[in-house]
Amino acid sequence: MRKFLIQAYPFQFLFRKTISFAFFISVFLFLFLYFLNPFGLTEEIIKIPYYLACLIYAVSTGLVIVLVNKILPRIFPKFFNEETWTIGKEILLVIILLIIISINIFFIGFYVDKQIQFSINTLLLELFNDLYHTLFIGIIPATIIILISYIILLKSNLNSSEALQEKLGLSANKDINNPQINIESKVKNDNFSLLKNDLILIQADGNYLHFYIQNDTEINKIISRNTLVFAEEKVTKFSNFVKTHRSFIVNLDYIKKIKGNAQGYQLTFENIDFTVPVSRTRLKEFDGKINAIYPKNL
Repeated sequence: MRKFLIQAYPFQFLFRKTISFAFFISVFLFLFLYFLNPFGLTEEIIKIPYYLACLIYAVSTGLVIVLVNKILPRIFPKFFNEETWTIGKEILLVIILLIIISINIFFIGFYVDKQIQFSINTLLLELFNDLYHTLFIGIIPATIIILISYIILLKSNLNSSEALQEKLGLSANKDINNPQINIESKVKNDNFSLLKNDLILIQADGNYLHFYIQNDTEINKIISRNTLVFAEEKVTKFSNFVKTHRSFIVNLDYIKKIKGNAQGYQLTFENIDFTVPVSRTRLKEFDGKINAIYPKNL
């Protein structure tokens, strides 16, 4: 189970379009409460018309979804790290969200329910019931959606990565056009030059760029104070360079292996001790570059 929960997963997949998702949940919850009335609410035991109670519960739930997904990532930035997001974190986020929604429903009950008694035991029982019902209604469908989406994304990206890997294997020839690229650093004495076909990849690390350069049988790393936006302007005009992630630009000619996962692809390079991600938002551009410059068949 642990091995499955730590599998890579698209960052906040269920909540990527927060406003749209919150609106959908609000509409669904209103219709669910109004037509099925699963909790047996009647106008004899509530202070307001039943349709209005359903509307308050539904709209407030949507607002909670928006607030949680805007506020929590700012409070816990290390937890909400796109590069380390997993199935387990996605499910945990859903559980946290459902707990907060149930607390919200508990407090709304003071305004809606005529029968709430203000004693510690009664209030704790009411809170427990709200937690139970909210988790029971929400966690099962949410988990099923997460599992199904994981399987679909993983299968799709594995198939795509295998097809791209096959194309990379058809040609080992580098572009014969090999101009010199001048890299200007924000520290003037750190300026340097390199040949286009010697550059393996560029990694952004805060205010610095790490240039990995092939030098005969060795790989040299040069650190320069600059931004990835600057590097993009310098190298992505060449067909064999592509930005794969907010922190990486790679030379397609040096890719050794492409492996798919639910988040996108992972790229392996010869004598580089880390893998480079291709994020979901960059898959289309990455696929297009390889399809454009590598032959489709022998």
